[in-house]
Parts: sequence; C-alpha cells; structure tokens
Amino acid sequence: MSVFYHYTADVITVEGQTYRYRDKLKALGARFHGPRKVWQLPNTPAVLDSVAHLCTQLGGGALKPLLFGEESDEDAAESIASPSLLPVGEQSPPPSEEKLADSLSVSQLMALLNLVVRERFSQAVWVVGEVQNLNARAQVTYFTLAEQDESQSSGARATVQALLWRHTVKSLESRYGSQELHAILHEGMQIRCLCEVSVYAGRGSVSLSVIDIDPSFTKGALALAREKLLKELRAKGLDRTNKQRIPPPLPLRIGLLSADNSRALGDFLHQLEAGGYPGEILFISIPMQGNKVAQVIKQAIAQLCSQRCDLIVITRGGGSAADLQAFDSPEVAYAIAHCPLPVIAAIGHHDDYCVAEEICYQRRKTPTAAADFILECFGAVRERLQEITSVMSELLARGLTRVDQQQALFGDRLYHRASRALASKQERLLVLAPRVEKYFVQLLGKVERRGQELLGRISHKALQITYGEDQRLTQVWLRRFDQRIDRQLEEQTRTLEHLAQQVLSRDPQPWLKQGWTCLEGPDGRRLISVTGLKVGDHLRARLADGRLTLDVQSIH
Repeated sequence: MSVFYHYTADVITVEGQTYRYRDKLKALGARFHGPRKVWQLPNTPAVLDSVAHLCTQLGGGALKPLLFGEESDEDAAESIASPSLLPVGEQSPPPSEEKLADSLSVSQLMALLNLVVRERFSQAVWVVGEVQNLNARAQVTYFTLAEQDESQSSGARATVQALLWRHTVKSLESRYGSQELHAILHEGMQIRCLCEVSVYAGRGSVSLSVIDIDPSFTKGALALAREKLLKELRAKGLDRTNKQRIPPPLPLRIGLLSADNSRALGDFLHQLEAGGYPGEILFISIPMQGNKVAQVIKQAIAQLCSQRCDLIVITRGGGSAADLQAFDSPEVAYAIAHCPLPVIAAIGHHDDYCVAEEICYQRRKTPTAAADFILECFGAVRERLQEITSVMSELLARGLTRVDQQQALFGDRLYHRASRALASKQERLLVLAPRVEKYFVQLLGKVERRGQELLGRISHKALQITYGEDQRLTQVWLRRFDQRIDRQLEEQTRTLEHLAQQVLSRDPQPWLKQGWTCLEGPDGRRLISVTGLKVGDHLRARLADGRLTLDVQSIH
C-alpha cells in the first residue's frame, strides 16, 4: 500500500490508498477533502515530520508539486525523472544502478498520473454514457459507462469504470425520489452524470465517482427513441394495423403473456373467473426485466398465433420507464403490428404510453380492465340469449295454456259423448231385451210345434216302418234338430255377448273404479277449470260407490 504526500507553504496533502490509515491521519489532525479524495493538514515542521515518517512506513514518500507549480515543462520533465521523487529517507542508489535511479516505480507512476488527472479535472465534469455491468453492493454501486465507437466498423465501445457511494445514493433519493433514481440507474439506460475523475492505482485505470445524475436527460432520450420508432411505424402504415383487427364475438381462446406468479397474472385470472368466463387461457410465462425481454415477447406472440388464439393479452403490473423499456423496442412493436390477432396491452403504466400500447388493438390501464374487456364481449351475446329465453318462455307458457284448454275441452266433449253413447246403448238394450226374449219364446214355440209335428209324423211313420227304421229315422231327425238348435243358440249367444260388450264399454262404472271422477261446482254444473273458483266454495265429486262434498282450501 503506497501513501504519498506533497506540500505547499501552508498545506500538506496526503493521497493514495489512505482508507485503511484514516484513523492515523485523523490523529495527526488531517481532514478529508471529498471532491479530490485527499487528506489535508496544516504545514508545520512537527506535522510534516510525522506525515513523512508515516508515509515512509507505508511504502510511500514525498512527491514534489510537479506539473502544478510555476515550473516550465522542461523543469517538470526533469523533476519527474530526478531522484527527488523517491520516498523521503531512501538512500541514493549505488552507482551500478544508475539506470534504475532514472526510473519510476509503478506506484509512483500511478500517483503522478492521479495528481495530473486531479489537477486537470479539479472540478467534477458531466459524462454521458450507457449503464452496463451494474453491481449494487451494501456501501457502493459499481457500473460501467459505455459509448458506442461509431468510427470503428467492429462496433467497439469506449468504456470507463464508475462507482456510486451509498451516501450519494441517499442524497439523490431525497432529491429525485427512490423510484425515479432506480428507474434511471438501470442496465442499458443512457444517463448523464456529474463525476469526479481519478486514477485507480490498483488496476491502473481511470475511475469516475458519481456525485449527481440528470434525470431529464434519460427521460428525454427515451422519449426521442420512442417518438422515432412511432414515426417509423406511421410512415409504414403499421401504427393502426392491429387496431383494425376484428376480434370474434365470443373470444373463447385467449393467449396470455405475463410473468409467472405475478400479481398482474393473478388479478387477470381472478377477474375472468369472477365474471364466469367459459373459454380457455393459453398462458406463456415471459420475463419482465432483462436484455432479452423484447425477443422473448416476439417469439411468444408468434407461438400464440400458431395456436389459433382469438386474441392476445400482454399484461404486467406497471413499473418504471426502465422496466418498460422492452415495450418501446422495435422487436415488440413490429411483432404487434404484424400480428394477425388483436392484441390487448395492459402494461399498467399510468404516466405515459409505451409504443406497444400506442399501436395495439386496445390499451387497458390494469389487468383487471383487460379481463373486463373480454367479459364485455360476452355481455351482448348474453343479453341476446336472455331475450330469446324470455320470448321462448312466454311462447311455451302460451302453448301450455292452449294445450290445457284444449285438453279440458276434449275431456268435456269425451265425457259428454261417452255419457250420451252409454245412455243410448242402455236405452237400446232395454228396447232389445223384450224383443230378444220374445224372439226366443217364439223360436222355442216354433221349435216345439215343429217337434210335435215331426213327432206325430214320425210316430205315424213308425207305425208303417219297422221298429228299427223308426228308431234310425228318429235318431237322425233328432240329431239334425239338435245341431240346428245349437247353431241358432250359438249365433244368438254371440249376438247377445257383442251387445253386452258394447253396453259395458259405455258403462261409466269402470272409469269411476279407476279413479276418474266428475266434479260439480257450487251451481251444480260440471267443473272443467279452476277459473271462477275461490277458497271456501263447496264442490261435489262422483265416485264409483257414492258422492262426496268437498271444500276448496287453496287454488294453485
């Protein structure tokens, strides 16, 4: 560790790698000068001896105020090469080492360079560059400021190391706000920062200590890049291409791009579930931060298009301008512009719009609002279905009422016709019964008379024929007589059975035994409808074995 000092008539300045020995320097009365990163003490003989002794112990020594006094360039060059730059107390080299006496050690060289740089950049300067290799630690944040070297075809960058101390971060957060500061100090962002320039001896490199940041520069750069991309899209007619896509009336396959396990994803799915969404969600998890976010979103949009989605939703829970930088990228913008499906962007950024929101089919402020848009597509269809259901219910009610009326009318007509037919058959049966009886009596009388005649003739014949012939003839005639009588009786029996069946088919008793009944209202007329009845009316019912008197308790 090398610690060097130089002095003027009033002040002793100590610099180098002094951090570990700050307590010893404070004990000597030194005060730290922040902008130059040096320690200063009043120049007295006692203090000068103590500082010289301390620096010698630490492997350093005295440095004359080279290049910073009133010496000429020739005197300065001669002083750099002179032995006076050797640490105080070190003896001159032996004559055999004359060449080494004319040389500088690496630590001496770096100390001189640091003095030159600090003298040249005695005040902080504004530096513009792109943030790379951001590494935040407990007390300090390291990063690289880079600039594209357009003069080289290989695209090489000019870079310089920078650091931001914790106390400086707190000061900037109090001035600009924590969210604003971290949005600017982000990987890949162009920033303008006020820096103190110094040389880091440990690596032999220039180092910048950031003491201030210009937020307006970064915002302006982002706005210019966004406007340039929008102007390019408008010139090609791609800014309204996705807005002209027509979503289906019932989007049943939704492509969803969001971060896995994010609040935006949960809000979107919960809103769809609460609204009774009946379709299918094709979810692809994408990172929302990093250099490859734009390329991942582009590939995810192409994948969802190949899966025949009805529309695509891109959602996240807002974020800073740096977090949303991917949604201002040309990759995402052209992917949305050429997408054959409507794209709904719910980025959740309330301050301004990103390019993806400007050119998509619709922009929604929150994931919940994006879900509401999808549910609204089903609202018109649902209302139409409700109207159709209402009309069909009304028509069905009318049809059932008409059927009930026709059924009641048909039952009444059937009852009357059955009653009249039964009464007619009963009257007919009463008329036919005496005639049938008289017919049978006459038939039997004729048969009897005929038998008597045949018997007399047979008897007379028998007297003329032998006994055997008489018997044969008698048997033949008797057999024929029996057959004829049987045939006639069988025919009359079938006729009577047919008439009896007709009479029984008109008889209401079987109907009454099966549970059918006839109700009569208070006025004695047969009831076919509840119309006109009221609670408390007295009704009469006819059953198979009697009649009942009923009281109406309720009407449905």
